[in-house]
Amino acid sequence: MSQLSHNTRTVPRLGGMFARTGALLQMAPLGAIFLTLFAVPMLLLFWVSLWRYDVNGFGPTAPTVENYARFLTDPFYLAALGRTVLLGLVTTTVTVIVAYPVALIMARSGPRIRALLILLVLLPLLMSVVVRVFGWMVILGDTGVLNKFLVGLGLVEQPLRLMESMTSVVIGLAQVEMAFAVMPIYSALLGIDRHLDEAASTLGARPMRRFLRIVLPLSLPGVAGAAAVIFSLSVAAFVQPQLLGGSSFFVMTTLIYQQVTATLNWPFAAALGLILLAVALGMLALINAGFRLVMPRGLR
Repeated sequence: MSQLSHNTRTVPRLGGMFARTGALLQMAPLGAIFLTLFAVPMLLLFWVSLWRYDVNGFGPTAPTVENYARFLTDPFYLAALGRTVLLGLVTTTVTVIVAYPVALIMARSGPRIRALLILLVLLPLLMSVVVRVFGWMVILGDTGVLNKFLVGLGLVEQPLRLMESMTSVVIGLAQVEMAFAVMPIYSALLGIDRHLDEAASTLGARPMRRFLRIVLPLSLPGVAGAAAVIFSLSVAAFVQPQLLGGSSFFVMTTLIYQQVTATLNWPFAAALGLILLAVALGMLALINAGFRLVMPRGLR
């Protein structure tokens, strides 16, 4: 009897062990990809950031943190980091505000209109980012289309200085990244039960009240996902700050590019890259925590 009881306890344990082993084997390819494409490059980057650079070149030396100390003690680099974070936050806010109505219209439209809107949102992704940024340079330049239009209507006497500013960079980033904000919000809006809105309407709630009390809170997971994606893309963008911001608009990506290509100071460039990654991850955690505070409890 005791042997039978022992066997009945052993069989479930073996089943659980085999199930865990099978799950680990299924995750092995994903773990190998993660180690190959992320963990190993990050470790190599961190190792390079501990090298010392001098005029004769760079290479493995005794580990030093002087590259990180140089960044933290130089106001120029700290200002570039602050400008990068500000650019990411402003671009995220502008892009989400513009993308939300587009996603809402898509979710409330019929099949044909919805398909057309999805095509219009995704179509720019088929075009090179550089080409689209050059298009904005033509529009926003001192003698560009927008300034000619404003001067022609008499709204301004002199052309506005739109290029080589954060405004032009934000416009370029928002346009390029718009699809990455629209689609997550659209997906969240589609998941909202339409009967909730209809029930609120039956009870006499006005459209704005139904939107603020039902649609907007239930769509916040999509908004949070869109904000995380847009912020990540914005702080890592290089083409828009370089072409639309001009030579004096320094963000972390342009500094990293200069350190790699102009001064060949790869250790300092590696340190800048890791600092940017750490700050971006911290900001994403703050953004996620902020959304979790305002989300309905069941969606957290």
